[in-house]
Amino acid sequence: MLFISNLDANNKTTTAYWQHAHDINHKIKIIDLYPMSSHSYLQFSNGSIVMQQGDSFVIQPQEGATQSCIITFDLRKEPQTVAFDGE
Repeated sequence: MLFISNLDANNKTTTAYWQHAHDINHKIKIIDLYPMSSHSYLQFSNGSIVMQQGDSFVIQPQEGATQSCIITFDLRKEPQTVAFDGE
């Protein structure tokens, strides 16, 4: 679950993406420049992703914005997946 709150008195945008550890330029956008009204919030809970060790989830508010976020996740010990050259 991802919860983002716009604390500004003005409308702002926000972006959220999953970034792979093996290629920091590979960003999978979950939310892209989403317009948030003043003092509004966004809750995203209709999906799931499987992240690997070293991956990161980035929330990037519009420059100068004041936003808060909460993200929840399940931490599981799973066997490592196989990655093929070029993936």
